[in-house]
Amino acid sequence: MKKISMLVLPLICMLLLSACHSSVASKDNLSQQDTQSTEDVNKQTTNQIKVSKEVKKQLDDEFEKILSAIKNKDKDEFYKLFNIDAKMQDKNFDEGEAYVFDLMKGNVTSWKAYLMEKSIIQASYTEIYGWYVIETDQGTYKIFISSYINNDMDKTDVGIYALRVIRAQDEVSDFTIPENVDYPGIYVPNNNESKE
Repeated sequence: MKKISMLVLPLICMLLLSACHSSVASKDNLSQQDTQSTEDVNKQTTNQIKVSKEVKKQLDDEFEKILSAIKNKDKDEFYKLFNIDAKMQDKNFDEGEAYVFDLMKGNVTSWKAYLMEKSIIQASYTEIYGWYVIETDQGTYKIFISSYINNDMDKTDVGIYALRVIRAQDEVSDFTIPENVDYPGIYVPNNNESKE
């Protein structure tokens, strides 16, 4: 009996060690999967998605309305283009409007979107980022637009959330980073330095 016990005991120990090792390996694999899963979620959350032709056209149409309002210095039409959030948060909307109307000079000869992305926030609304280059007979300008094209929480709260207009030669390095230019309402440089 003792001999059998002495033979079985090491065998049980070996099985237990093997099970522990397998469990640790499984935990490592699970941990790697969790990490991968978290990374995937982060990528889905933070990655920008290229927009469809329909969405691009939607923002292009909005952009053309901006150009028309600026050209005609139509304050009412310009104001209507912005969503509720932008109007509530931008305490200096009139100043921004005056800055934009004064900044852009000449007749538009051409324009193009040079980058466009879409960001889905908490699956409740869709925000598009658009960067445009505008040529006029008096200069070149760049415009950044952030716009809500749909809002499941409030169907009426759609339209432009952020607008930034600069002369092309005044572009700073952060102009292409949404987080650095996505201010509510109209961005006005300090002391209107881009006009100097």
